[in-house]
Amino acid sequence: MNLNEQREFMRNNNLAMTLKLDKIIEDAKPKPKIEKRPIIPNRIIIDQDITGTPEYKATRQISDLLLSQTLNDTITNAMNLISGKKSENENKVSKEVEDDFRAMNPVEVGGEKRLYYDVPIPTLPKYNDVPPTTRFKTEAEFTAERQRLLTALNTDIRNRTLKQEEIKLVEDDLNDKAYATPAGFTTSIAPYDPNAREAYLRSKIITYTDSRGIEIDDPKPFREIRDQIKKSDPAGFTTKATGIEGIIKAIIKYESEEYNRAVKAEESAFVGERVVKTEAALQTELAKLKLELRNIEFQITAIETDITALTADYDAYLREVEQKEIEKNQIENESRLLATDALNTFNRLNQGRVQIQREPQETDDALMKRIENLGTLKADPADVVNQILDKAKKNILQLTPDLTKAELVLKNLTSDEQHMMNKIFPKIKKNYIETFGTNNKDLNENDISEFIKDQISSHPFKSTTPAPTTTTTTSRSTTRSRRNKGRSSNRRRRHRT
Repeated sequence: MNLNEQREFMRNNNLAMTLKLDKIIEDAKPKPKIEKRPIIPNRIIIDQDITGTPEYKATRQISDLLLSQTLNDTITNAMNLISGKKSENENKVSKEVEDDFRAMNPVEVGGEKRLYYDVPIPTLPKYNDVPPTTRFKTEAEFTAERQRLLTALNTDIRNRTLKQEEIKLVEDDLNDKAYATPAGFTTSIAPYDPNAREAYLRSKIITYTDSRGIEIDDPKPFREIRDQIKKSDPAGFTTKATGIEGIIKAIIKYESEEYNRAVKAEESAFVGERVVKTEAALQTELAKLKLELRNIEFQITAIETDITALTADYDAYLREVEQKEIEKNQIENESRLLATDALNTFNRLNQGRVQIQREPQETDDALMKRIENLGTLKADPADVVNQILDKAKKNILQLTPDLTKAELVLKNLTSDEQHMMNKIFPKIKKNYIETFGTNNKDLNENDISEFIKDQISSHPFKSTTPAPTTTTTTSRSTTRSRRNKGRSSNRRRRHRT
């Protein structure tokens, strides 16, 4: 590695270390904390005192009963844990008690029995989607207009380039003057033939015989012709010839030059006329092209102005859309707070009866409608009795699979006894299995009904209609005998095991 390579290596190494240190310093800087302000719902205002109403007392009573049941379950579970017994889940009792309380203690509103308390339904604010004040109302309209203007602008720019090229060609024609040629020229002067002219002049020679008998050509006529030509064009015909041959040659030369001069003059006139006409046509065409170019320039300027105005209009449209989005969010938040407040109020007033919550896709209006409908549900005593009877029948069928025996057991129980049985049925079922075993066919309907009544009477929930004393005594003795039989059979089963 030579000296230059060493210097390059050191420079790259220093640069890499500098970048790494800069990144470490940047990462070590404290990051800005984003303060999130919690949304505080409006305070719930209770307009009336409900502590002295019958509904409040009933709610307080069921709360005390639930607390007592919870304490009993806790003590029972602790004792079972100490003794090694498996404890069953008694939470169903609390839920059943809540359901029965809701059914047996309807709310009286305006002389009607209802299942739940109703709450005032607030008027939710609605968002009024006002169209934008801009010329175009949607993003698609702005996009289409911009595309139209850009297409027109590109077309005009292309036309301007083509028009400038046409103007350049016309100006080149004017400067080059390639059209100033005698091409296509035809003279109107009769053609001049020197030989024919010479033959014609020689035919005019007059010959005479002198005194010596020699024929001599008379030059006098030719001298006269010479003098006439010299007189008409003294500057052009300057011959001094006196002989016939000299005069003929001079005349033919002069006439040939005059003919060529006349043809040349006519040709020059032809070329000049062509130049004038062509230049006039080119100038006219050039002026027309420049006018069209000026119009194209005006169109380009107008389109550019329209694009600038459209951009400003689009910016205003975006500002309006953003402002409308902010207003919409504010109204939706206000509506959500009002709906949540009504939901919390409904759950608070109907504690122990029903507790509802917002569904994942449920709107504020749908939630308000559902709360309003729940507050108008009427409590039908016949429905309550039927619910108690159906539930009692299902519970008794868990004690005995005999449907006829189950029907007879139901007839031996009053509606209040069925209701109290439903409340503590998990406990009754547990004691029944421990006492008689599962599906004990030795028990009749009276034994089962008396066992249920005995369990109800020993529970904190009191039966509304107690059974007669004599029957209870007999049933208890029968129950004890059956229980002893069940225990002895259980002992025998354990012994076999």
